Amino acid sequence: MANLGMSHTHADPYRSARSKKPATTRGRLHLAANAALVVAAFTFLAAVVCGVIG
Repeated sequence: MANLGMSHTHADPYRSARSKKPATTRGRLHLAANAALVVAAFTFLAAVVCGVIG
């Protein structure tokens, strides 16, 4: 059997530790800003397709 070592036998420790952290205020604001941008872009495209704009 080959000696695989620790790096081959477990998941990325930084990723798993990061996912366990509770959401911070900055993270929530970032999520809210991204959601607002996506909603605004979708609304704009829907308005263009429906002929409300242009």
